Amino acid sequence: MYTVSMQEYLQFARAIAKKAARIMHAHYGAAFDEKEKREAVTAADREINRLLITEVEKTYPNHSVYGEEESSIKESPFVWVCDPIDGTLHFASRTPLSCFSLALAENGESKVGLIYDVFSDRMYTAIKGEGAFMNGKPIHVSKKDLAPNTIIDEEWWPCCGFDIVPAVHALSQQTKAYVMKIGSTVHATTLVARGDFAAVIFPGTENKSMDIAAAKLIVEEAGGKVTDITGKDQRYDTGIINGAIVSNGVVHDALVRALQNVPRS
Repeated sequence: MYTVSMQEYLQFARAIAKKAARIMHAHYGAAFDEKEKREAVTAADREINRLLITEVEKTYPNHSVYGEEESSIKESPFVWVCDPIDGTLHFASRTPLSCFSLALAENGESKVGLIYDVFSDRMYTAIKGEGAFMNGKPIHVSKKDLAPNTIIDEEWWPCCGFDIVPAVHALSQQTKAYVMKIGSTVHATTLVARGDFAAVIFPGTENKSMDIAAAKLIVEEAGGKVTDITGKDQRYDTGIINGAIVSNGVVHDALVRALQNVPRS
């Protein structure tokens, strides 16, 4: 078990998530503009990211922040890794699937994780070694193998790291597992954690650790497995990751094999 400080970190993350939710509700449906690599961003993304940096500098001045829109990097083993709004296109088009994601990584390993499904008021939390929870109730991954009616989620967009689509669809043809794309990687990982989806395949690389940092801990504390696209563990306190496979553990090795030769996109 961790010391009280880890619980304090989680309480800090909860407070930030609630403030982020108020910002998201206030700006819901706001217009977006494009940033580098043709990814959408809104004023709400930037406001939430700035809020986190301000609160961390006030409460934990020696900690770093790695955010999708803005970062504050210091010489510290502790880094708050944040995706202010995952599913920005949904957010701008008033489709209620967007989530707030925040993790505290120590020496590259996620130790506290929180994902807030704002529009359904579902808060997913975990502390390393203490289980995963949705609104305070324990959650667990499924035991489903790749078979008909098993759901896996694939996320793909222009300029992502890997061209996963042909390999995932070929695997679906072989196993009859159903492939979905809900357009919010973070949201999809919560469905793995609570047992509805068997896996999420994420091809992101540059500036994408914040999509997976909290999910890594929450899904694994729920009994699942999270690695890079080749099946290896990776750090989450820098911007670069090598894609991700987020699974219930049962299907993990099969997904690694299916993706072993996917090309860079």
